[in-house]
Amino acid sequence: MSTFETSSDWTFERLMAPMTAQEFFADYYKKQPLYLPGERDRFASVMSFEIITALLKQTAVWTTRNLQLVMDKRILEPHEYEQSAGARAAAEHAWVDFGKAEAWLRQGASLVLNEIETLGPGLAAIAGVLGKTPGGKVQANLYYSHRAHQAFDVHFDAHDVFALQISGEKRWRIYQRHFVDPIEHPVFKQLDRQFHYANKGAMETEVVMKPGDLIYLPSGFYHEALTETDLSIHVTYNPSSMVGLDVISALYEAAIHDELFRQALPQDDDAKLAQRLAGLHGKFGEIIRDPHFVDYLKQVMAEYTYAHNEISLPISDKPETKT
Repeated sequence: MSTFETSSDWTFERLMAPMTAQEFFADYYKKQPLYLPGERDRFASVMSFEIITALLKQTAVWTTRNLQLVMDKRILEPHEYEQSAGARAAAEHAWVDFGKAEAWLRQGASLVLNEIETLGPGLAAIAGVLGKTPGGKVQANLYYSHRAHQAFDVHFDAHDVFALQISGEKRWRIYQRHFVDPIEHPVFKQLDRQFHYANKGAMETEVVMKPGDLIYLPSGFYHEALTETDLSIHVTYNPSSMVGLDVISALYEAAIHDELFRQALPQDDDAKLAQRLAGLHGKFGEIIRDPHFVDYLKQVMAEYTYAHNEISLPISDKPETKT
């Protein structure tokens, strides 16, 4: 029986046990990878074959956007496993043809389910824990893969990763860190395979993940994962928090109310342009030191999360009826 029988049992301390939160944030968070072995059924309440099957039976949930298939390092195109054009033609993303998807899986394709952090109490519990500590927006993805068919080539992520091994075994190879704190931007996301292979550096760590194990990988570390057993399932949680660039967005919103920022820039006069830029620089300094702006920024940071509102039925409080 799992130690974590219900979703309410999950806390950050239990997720990272036996390491303390203080040790994690002092020595590993945003700094270096961490591998934590665990009991085999540790994540049984989070994900299992039974839970996956139940999720996939909700066929109206799955489109070619949130269900992807990957065959030997190639992400399949939507037309290779979507329903015919007549089905849900007005939808932005086509429904998945599960007959086609199953055929690909039988050939060894990997299954990726994106944004599943609310699709079950166990999944949501871990997302809630990480949404508070370390905090921010949290997305969860599932990876179901086969031996001898690697899904993704060596790469780095623009977000931290907490990976939970659910079933089977997977060999993680972690290489050097090329970028520190990359973000979701084309500068980092559109690098090609040649760049990755030229910059991944030497392998620093190799770990075989078994059911119940957890690995933490800060953003920017090159890595690849290979299935060691016939099948493997792991779930990743990817928290993202506000960064310094977000302050620029907040400054933009504040600067809208100052007419100096709305005026046209001087043209064909370098001296006047330099003077204007100096004035803008000074104004930015005034805004960023303003206690009201600091309070506004704190509010934005506190609200930087996915709003997963819930409703419970029946609703006992009936609206008043006017007579």
